[in-house]
Amino acid sequence: MEKVTIGNAELYCNDCMEVLPNLKADVCITSPPYNLAGFHQMHGGNSAKWEYDNFKDDMPEFDYQNWQISVTEAIKKTGCEVLFYNHKNRIVNGRLISPLEWMNKTEWTIHQQIILNKGSGANVDKRRFFPVHEVMLVCFSDSDYKLDNKNLLTDVWQVEQTNRKDVNHPAVMPLSAAEKALSAVNSQICIDPFMGSGTSAIAADRCGMKFIGIEQSKRYFDIACERIEAAQAQGRLAI
Repeated sequence: MEKVTIGNAELYCNDCMEVLPNLKADVCITSPPYNLAGFHQMHGGNSAKWEYDNFKDDMPEFDYQNWQISVTEAIKKTGCEVLFYNHKNRIVNGRLISPLEWMNKTEWTIHQQIILNKGSGANVDKRRFFPVHEVMLVCFSDSDYKLDNKNLLTDVWQVEQTNRKDVNHPAVMPLSAAEKALSAVNSQICIDPFMGSGTSAIAADRCGMKFIGIEQSKRYFDIACERIEAAQAQGRLAI
């Protein structure tokens, strides 16, 4: 396991299930792999496929859902009061699969579902209406918890598209989505067990929080460290 500290960010390169039992946090924002065996993206009329580094993202659906249940319950045991869970509806063998299917089996209370409208999407084919949105489930450890929606946000957010080539990661969380979510909680320590390229770390610091990130890919871990260091150099991360 590799551990790096950058400003208020504490970063681990390891499997999240190995690290989570030793951590404490009060809010989590994360976007796990979607079990799509990579991503297809249309560009200039051509289809390009993106895959995760050393991770096939192609588990049997039953195993994938059980894995996600285990991870989100491990997040709850860190002390997190709120989980912002970014995922998407998938069409597998002609059937729609919603993340609600497994998240409703966890001990989290699903309070709300936010629609993240990206305006365009990678999965473009004429067999279906083009999917251009993802979802962010707002989950509470205690059903009495309340958000602080001081920015008067609705449950539909227009978010930016991030070019995968700009970050060298196949699935980059929109920074605006992470910032909007974290702006509605009064938390001190944010955790992301699927840190990827480090967007959640930048959002957490902009919201005045300490950050704990976990990423098992050494390649993406290094990209996250570089992005966080660059943000720090621009005065976006506290030292």
